[in-house]
Amino acid sequence: RQYAKLAAGYDDNALHRLFSERMAKFIADTIGSTADARVLDAGCGTGLLGTHLKAARLTGIDLSSDMIEKARTRNVYHQLIEGDLVGAMAKLRDRFDLVVSSCVLYHIADLSPFFRESARLLVPGGCLFFSVDPAPDGMDVGESVPGEYAHSRAYLRRLAAEHGLSEAAIAVMGHRATPGFWCAFRKGSLENAADAT
Repeated sequence: RQYAKLAAGYDDNALHRLFSERMAKFIADTIGSTADARVLDAGCGTGLLGTHLKAARLTGIDLSSDMIEKARTRNVYHQLIEGDLVGAMAKLRDRFDLVVSSCVLYHIADLSPFFRESARLLVPGGCLFFSVDPAPDGMDVGESVPGEYAHSRAYLRRLAAEHGLSEAAIAVMGHRATPGFWCAFRKGSLENAADAT
């Protein structure tokens, strides 16, 4: 209901526009061109990030039907799926070169299911990109306000290792109210990924 109310004017928010651009630049700076990539935009919202991603195939998932409809009007997604993020990911049988989630995961406390499904959906050498609100390394997950969560780098690194992902980059950049963690993890070791290319 919250995002149904926000959908119409969501792209007027300067921070939302900035963060979509920031994620696209973070991806490009980390791995280069995505022109040949199959990309899953996990929590695509209005599809603004999708307009910055030049992909061979672009799939979007969002819980809000209003956001999905807004994303559809952009004509950049090959497939749009309405549903709970992890639940919708679990139903997918396609494989992706990139799974991307920008300014979404603060809605989810336990990120283990998200990591599990991302790792399953990624091809070997594929990359997971996401951003989170920051928690100190002395804890795993903190609740900033009711229903919004922050995650520590130690927690993210542990989940990545548990699901066969290696760290490519964690940058500290503006994210919602405070600087957050902008993360890139690759399926398999960085050495194996380099050998594959």
